[in-house]
Amino acid sequence: MKMKHKTIQNEPIKQLMIVVITVLFLCFLIAVLAYRPQSRAYKDAQSYLSELHNQNLDQIQADVEASELQLALSKATSEIEKNKIKFSGTVILGDSIVEGLSAYQLLNPTQAISARGKRSDNCADDIKKAAGLSPKRVILHYGMNDLEYCRGNEKLFITHYQSALKQVKKQMPKAKIYVHALLPIEASAIKQVSYYAKWKTFNQALKKLCEKENITFIDSGFLLKNKNDYESDGIHPKYAFYEKWLPHLIEVLK
Repeated sequence: MKMKHKTIQNEPIKQLMIVVITVLFLCFLIAVLAYRPQSRAYKDAQSYLSELHNQNLDQIQADVEASELQLALSKATSEIEKNKIKFSGTVILGDSIVEGLSAYQLLNPTQAISARGKRSDNCADDIKKAAGLSPKRVILHYGMNDLEYCRGNEKLFITHYQSALKQVKKQMPKAKIYVHALLPIEASAIKQVSYYAKWKTFNQALKKLCEKENITFIDSGFLLKNKNDYESDGIHPKYAFYEKWLPHLIEVLK
C-alpha cells in the first residue's frame, strides 16, 4: 500500500514535467521557425560573397573595362574616334609604315610609336616609351628597313628581333605581344634595292620565331591588292590601306 501511495504522489510531478518540456520544445520550435528566414538570407549572402571571392579578379576588371568601352563608344561621333577607343590599351611600334597611322590621325601618337628608319635592332627607345604607357597589348611592326640593313640575311634579322622581343617581355611582362609581318613590296621598289626581294623569306623566318615563342603573328598583306595601293616608292601604302588596316588589327586583337 505504501508503494501505491508513492506512485500516486509522483503523478502531478510527472505531469508538470511533461508540460514544462512541451512548452520548452514549442519555444524552441518557434525560435527556429522565426530565425529560419534570417538564417537562409545569411547563408545566401555568404554564398554570394564566396562566389565573388573565388571569381577571377582579372575577369572582374575586364568586365568593368568592357562596360566603360561600350559607354565611350556610345558617345563617339565618328568611325575614326570609335577605332581609337577600340584600340585603347594597345600600342603598335614600328617604322614609317606605322607612322602613317598617326600621320593620318587614325591613331593617337601614344598608340602608334614609330619613326622613319626604325628597325628591330634600334627600337629600344620605342620599347621604353611603350613600357611607360603600361599597355595591355603590344604590336611590333619592324622589318622593312631590316631588309637592306641585314643585307637580306634573315638569320641576322631574327637575332635582332629576338633581342627586341626580350626587351619587350622584360619591360612589359604583363602585355600580350603580337608580331606583324612585313608588308608586300612592289616590283618597282625591288628593282631599286635588290634586298627587298627577301621580304617573303623574312616573313617565313618571323612566323617560325613567333611559333617558337608562342606569339600571335599578324599578316595583313592581303589588304594590298596591286601597285595602285602603293605610293610611288612601291613600299608605303596609300591612305585607303590604312582605312582597312586599322579595323583589321582591331579585329585580330579581340
